[in-house]
Amino acid sequence: MFLLTRIAERKISQAIEDGSLDFAKWKNVPLPEDDDPQVPDDLRIAYKMLKNAGYLPP
Repeated sequence: MFLLTRIAERKISQAIEDGSLDFAKWKNVPLPEDDDPQVPDDLRIAYKMLKNAGYLPP
């Protein structure tokens, strides 16, 4: 796992140096609203997991 972390860090730092990784378009952008007001509080995590997996019931 340590080797994969080093490779990822090296690729990220290379992309930053090359300028191909632009942070300006990500800064100060709010996260999209993902809450469904119809879902009860105790079921939101389960519905979010089902939605992310593509198995959300109708």
